Amino acid sequence: LGNQRLIRRKELLPPAVLVRNCGWTEAWCQGAISTFDYLMLLNTAAGRSFKDLSQYPVFPWVLSDYSSLELDLSSPGVYRDLRWPVGAQSATRRERVQARHRAMQQDLCHWDQSADSHESMQPFMHGSHYSNPGTVLFFPLQQP
Repeated sequence: LGNQRLIRRKELLPPAVLVRNCGWTEAWCQGAISTFDYLMLLNTAAGRSFKDLSQYPVFPWVLSDYSSLELDLSSPGVYRDLRWPVGAQSATRRERVQARHRAMQQDLCHWDQSADSHESMQPFMHGSHYSNPGTVLFFPLQQP
């Protein structure tokens, strides 16, 4: 884990190579580093930082039960399905975002492609990014 030379050279290595060569995943699996530290290392390798609100570190939402007073962490029902993004956890939400994507594909097919401002427009499923300055700045306001 103490391979500081690779960490200092991160700008020279693609993130996947950096992560593979530093042994972070193995250290995390063996309990040598905490989940928080592991995720911070991955965020750093990806170029994320607390210094840039548009590149704020990302931490996955893994729980789906936010109403119980106590959680049984051995129960699969308390965890979200990691095969799907947070915005598509239910079949209804998945259909809604897929319908949006299909509608955008159809609209873009009929759009005048000669308009310079829309030439690079691509269909998307989610209309906002999980780490934008507005979200990052608004979060502390929600805290008691």
